[in-house]
Amino acid sequence: MSLPASDNFNRDDENPLAGNWTTVTGQKASRLVNNRVAGTVSGKSSAAYWNADAFNDDHWSQATISLKNPNGHDGPICRAQDDANTFYLFGVKSGVDYGRYYKCVAGTVTQIGSNAGAVAQSDVLKLQVVGDELTGSINGVAQTAQTDTAIPSGGSAGLREYATDGRLDDWSGDNVATGNRRRRLLLGSCA
Repeated sequence: MSLPASDNFNRDDENPLAGNWTTVTGQKASRLVNNRVAGTVSGKSSAAYWNADAFNDDHWSQATISLKNPNGHDGPICRAQDDANTFYLFGVKSGVDYGRYYKCVAGTVTQIGSNAGAVAQSDVLKLQVVGDELTGSINGVAQTAQTDTAIPSGGSAGLREYATDGRLDDWSGDNVATGNRRRRLLLGSCA
C-alpha cells in the first residue's frame, strides 16, 4: 500500500479491528461495530494504529466523530509507538464539547496546554505533528498549536477510543510534506 492511507470502515463488524490495524501495546483492542470504530472495554481506553504503511516522524491523522463519547476522549492519534503505550491524541468527549491535546507516555495520559475549539457530533478532527509542534484542526480550521517533546519521533497514525460509548468513522492519515517541515524549521531559525 502507499500513503495517504484511509479506511471508511464500511464492512462487517470486527472484534478486534483487523486488516491494516494493530492494537497499540498496552491499550485494549478497538472494534468495528455498525461501520464505525469503538472501544471494547467499559472504563478502559482502546487504540489502534495503521500498519500497512510506514509513516515519517512528521505525519497527520484524522477521523469523523460519529458519536461523541460521554465518558472519555476519542479521536485521531499520531506517533503511536508499536512497542510502548505511547502516542499523541487530539480528542473530544460529550459534555466537554471542545478539542483537547493529550500525550500518552508509557500509559500515563496528560493534557497538553489549554482547550481547543468547540466540537460537535459529525465534525472532523485532525492531528498533525511536525517536530515538537502539535496542531489540531476541527473541520479544517486549525486550532492553537501546542508544543511537546515527550514523543520526539517515530510511530504511526491511528485512532483512540475510551470505553464503549463513542464512535469514530472515515479515518485517514499521511506524512506531512517534507517541504512544509523544512519551511517551518527555516522560518523558526530566523526568529
